[in-house]
Amino acid sequence: TTLVQTQLKDAATAAPTLIPPGLPGYKTDYQGPSFDAEKARALLRSVYPDTALVPPIVFTYPTALLSRSEANALCSMWSSVLNISVKPLPVELNAYTDELSQHQIQLGFIQWYALYPDPHNWLAPNLLSNAPHNESRWQNQTFDQLITEAEQANGETRFALYQQAEQLALEEVAILPLDHETISAIIPPWVHGITLNARGLYVADWSQVYLSPH
Repeated sequence: TTLVQTQLKDAATAAPTLIPPGLPGYKTDYQGPSFDAEKARALLRSVYPDTALVPPIVFTYPTALLSRSEANALCSMWSSVLNISVKPLPVELNAYTDELSQHQIQLGFIQWYALYPDPHNWLAPNLLSNAPHNESRWQNQTFDQLITEAEQANGETRFALYQQAEQLALEEVAILPLDHETISAIIPPWVHGITLNARGLYVADWSQVYLSPH
């Protein structure tokens, strides 16, 4: 929330979930893992009792997708909470994509636009053990099984399975969601029949859209 308020000026929605608002399977009542700075420091000390021995951490980000001020703000938050050094490294988009595909990014940033409005496209392509876009190489057999079961289910049962898979990925921080992008549109009063979904997109029948004299 702090990042969305200070850096994005509330132009996006803070993301406690991977599945964005307005999509089937979105959990309206899920707040995400709670912020607990002391627990985070304790977990770090369980691996590095002396945090001075934590290896250098570099946050590499594509300059075309993330601003310098946002990257610096993220690094500052991580550094101040964990008492470690996290250094930002801006990279041109094509070079970043190459490094990401070769798993050379230690801590990075991705922007995901689903190809179709379904929870499957927000979870499976990035997080299945054998997924082509699983850049972090996170693997969890329970997650894989939940996705497989969801692919074979229908209705609310299907969405519930995707929600279980999503919560597992969030709890293990397979991906740390930052924000859900919002889209604004100016629709003149003489344009009729357009309704926008929660993502700010028009996905209905264009044959129902018409213009009145003006």
